[in-house]
Amino acid sequence: MIVSILTYICFGLELIAIGAGAMALFGLLTGVLLNKWTVLFLKCSLATGVTALLIPFEHFTLTQEASMLSVYGAGVVVLAWRKFQLMGVWRSIFAWSITLVLYLNIVVAITQVSQRISLFKPPIPSRFDLPFITTQSVVLAIFLVLGIVVVNKFSNKSTHALRSRRDEVSNKHAL
Repeated sequence: MIVSILTYICFGLELIAIGAGAMALFGLLTGVLLNKWTVLFLKCSLATGVTALLIPFEHFTLTQEASMLSVYGAGVVVLAWRKFQLMGVWRSIFAWSITLVLYLNIVVAITQVSQRISLFKPPIPSRFDLPFITTQSVVLAIFLVLGIVVVNKFSNKSTHALRSRRDEVSNKHAL
């Protein structure tokens, strides 16, 4: 019973994290750091990662591996953003880490869906099944290309050109 509850909580947080992460990544593609979406994305990603690690399994699963990496990736995002203020190489690290954390969230979602949907139940999918490997490979290829584009777009913005939505709004009201 507790495993089912944790699994549903994890999946619900995962969906919110993916939606917020998509918005945060879109902002980076346009050169604008969307603070609220990025914070929501990081909070939900961390909550998902911790929840997934609390679910007891007989062995270490792909969901737990991806969740643990996602927690580390979110830590790098926070470090680059808050500690190093996106200066120098930290801007690229920030952009790449956001992309990586979103990718890992999608890996967790695909894994959970493939384990839960009744169409996939008869032969229990493992991480070594061809359809699962194919799906993960396609998603990985998409995110590698997306990560390169995001890093190039976001890293080429000057420090003064990079502003958050909140800063733009507060500047309009100050005038």
